[in-house]
Amino acid sequence: DGSARIVIVGMDSIPDTVGALARAPDGVKLVLVHDPAYARDTLAAGGNVVLSGHLHGGQVVPLSSGLRWRVGFIAGLYQVDNGWVYVGEGTLGSWLTRARLGTLSEIAVVDLTGPG
Repeated sequence: DGSARIVIVGMDSIPDTVGALARAPDGVKLVLVHDPAYARDTLAAGGNVVLSGHLHGGQVVPLSSGLRWRVGFIAGLYQVDNGWVYVGEGTLGSWLTRARLGTLSEIAVVDLTGPG
């Protein structure tokens, strides 16, 4: 019938998430990972789509150029090997200050569709 099972996986730590992926039933694995620094590990462990946040889009963009170098992601949708990573910019929360420069608060809507 063309339908697919979506398995949602999310844990507090990366070892727990990798273990949960190993035990997850067959299907498309949607993984919730707070810090996108772990997205590649999550995909390598069997995840198909990673939803993440943590970086607030860089929060103060001129000062955050090192984040892209350290993490590889700041905000938006990325194709990584055979999977996808989406890093949301977050809503009102922020790190140390409520100020943002060069990035906006967001609430993302993610539509999952099959191939083709």
